[in-house]
Amino acid sequence: MTADNGFTLSIMTTCDQSAHFNTISCGFVHVVLTGQPIELPLGFSDIHNFYEFLIPLTPLRRFQIEDQSVDCQPGQIVPINPGQRHGVKFAQRDVSYILLLICAERMTRLIRQINVNAFGFIFPHCALPLRPDIQHLISRLIQENKCPGSGCEILMHCLAEELLVLLVRHYYQQPASLDWAAPEVLVGEQPRFRPVINHMRLHYAERLSVEDMAALCNMNCFHFIRTFKRAFNTSPYNYLTQIRLGNARRLLIETRLSIAEVGRRCGFRSPSRFSAVFQSQDGQTPSRFRKEHAKF
Repeated sequence: MTADNGFTLSIMTTCDQSAHFNTISCGFVHVVLTGQPIELPLGFSDIHNFYEFLIPLTPLRRFQIEDQSVDCQPGQIVPINPGQRHGVKFAQRDVSYILLLICAERMTRLIRQINVNAFGFIFPHCALPLRPDIQHLISRLIQENKCPGSGCEILMHCLAEELLVLLVRHYYQQPASLDWAAPEVLVGEQPRFRPVINHMRLHYAERLSVEDMAALCNMNCFHFIRTFKRAFNTSPYNYLTQIRLGNARRLLIETRLSIAEVGRRCGFRSPSRFSAVFQSQDGQTPSRFRKEHAKF
């Protein structure tokens, strides 16, 4: 791991602020620190293919992640997923922070290792409490880089690995069972499947065959199933089922439609099939789920 190895973000080249940053880098993790307070200019935004974790050292108000505004305070951490535009609408002065930037491929691989059932690789983009163990690891990385001893690179690589595991352990969340939807942001190998993901989201109530889905990506069925599972850690059919179940939960909560009609509208061809799949995923029948969560 080395310092100031040429890694840059767009803010580093804005208003000649590169001298205000210190960077500690290894192959899959970059730690970027503001060496002195900086100014975030009016309308500044950035977008890149890293997983980013913003740790404010001074208050950062109305920070934008896509169309969501987040107030960030010291003692918090804000995850930003690959491909999410983020920045500020209004100029902010005297801002200090730490950024953790992590290779998307390395992070998605780790998520699969830790959570074998993961089918989405998206962190919640909101301000969360900064855990003391993560804060301690960052401090150790900074200190080891500042005063390197024997075995420095090995130790820092191990610290970086541990940091990734703790970020996933504390902040990664499977899509919520009450509100699952195919993610807007696709990472790693996933963007190649955007046509079929969009089709699933729009046509989940229809009968969709593997042949139809493969054709949308210009692949044969065998290659489509194999590469889809590698990218999403689940089969195309299971992914589609999760979309159907997410919409079924919403209808059960928000409407008075019969159980059979909810199932039919969400692509399940019989009430018995809908109930069986729902119970296998949620551990309760659709009727029981409605009684516990209905808004009427």
